[in-house]
Amino acid sequence: MIANPGGLWYLLILIPMVILLWRRYFSGARDIKALGGAWRSQRLLNVYLVKSFFSGLTFVLFCVFTILALSGISWGRYPVSERYLGSDVALTIDISRSMLAEDVYPSRLARTAGVIEGLLDRAKRSRFSVVVFKGIGVQVIPLTEDTSVISSFLQSMGPGVLSSPGTDIEKGVDAALESLSLRDGNKKMILLFTDGGALSGVAEAAARRAAARSIPIYAIAAGSAAGAPIPLGGGRYVTHRDGERVITRVNDPLLERIASTSGGKLLPLDDPLLLTKLTAIVNRPGGGGGSVEFRFEPRDQYRSFLVLALLCLALFVGVRVVRWRDTF
Repeated sequence: MIANPGGLWYLLILIPMVILLWRRYFSGARDIKALGGAWRSQRLLNVYLVKSFFSGLTFVLFCVFTILALSGISWGRYPVSERYLGSDVALTIDISRSMLAEDVYPSRLARTAGVIEGLLDRAKRSRFSVVVFKGIGVQVIPLTEDTSVISSFLQSMGPGVLSSPGTDIEKGVDAALESLSLRDGNKKMILLFTDGGALSGVAEAAARRAAARSIPIYAIAAGSAAGAPIPLGGGRYVTHRDGERVITRVNDPLLERIASTSGGKLLPLDDPLLLTKLTAIVNRPGGGGGSVEFRFEPRDQYRSFLVLALLCLALFVGVRVVRWRDTF
């Protein structure tokens, strides 16, 4: 697992670096031939070749291992004990217009609000944040135990809350991750309410970032396979250019990948037992204030790469500094 995959792009710097070292070797070889004279130029070239090769190799390896250390590569997991105090839950809600479809009664968005209202009544010792997303993701309510604030927001929640067009699940999940503090021992999770319509972003990338922080995403799939038209109000619906109604369907495969990648689970919004299942997930049977539990953290390997980088740097300095007295 790589926490910062973008850092690997710095490996491209090695291409011009190797070219520069190669050209520098030939430039130095020409100088040695000119200065060494006929009787010792070959001996000097042999030493120069060895020293140049090993100094260049160790310096390149130093750069490689340093970049790998900064990229946050991890493999394996180790158990960490923590005192469980409660749950921190990021309620992440898709408010794009497709959530107004009525294949889930009374609509996808209205059903979502109803489930969240029920969860707020049943959750124990938990804090909730609220994130909404369309083309962008925005935290509208920070982590709080005041569920009345969330209830008030749910009553006015709709596509008009954000003006940005499109649907970007990645930005919604990233905003949810930012809303969850890592400074306490509370269990953390994301409840993602969406139909899975993603017009931009890479949702699986956000799921991997959540997994790197041991934050599971429970994807609540809003909608049906048959789908439904998207209402505009006044008996009108979103249509294609030819006048045919646009049918929006739930994207279960994408939501399943998001959930499984992060260590969570896919749950259908129209499941009559959904509220019971979410309550069990948030309250965690057997948990509670003051209980000691274990979780598994990814084992960051940056120390191993850093040690290798320092070793290569020491070898580089040694090859460059040590004089070969018998050469002359």
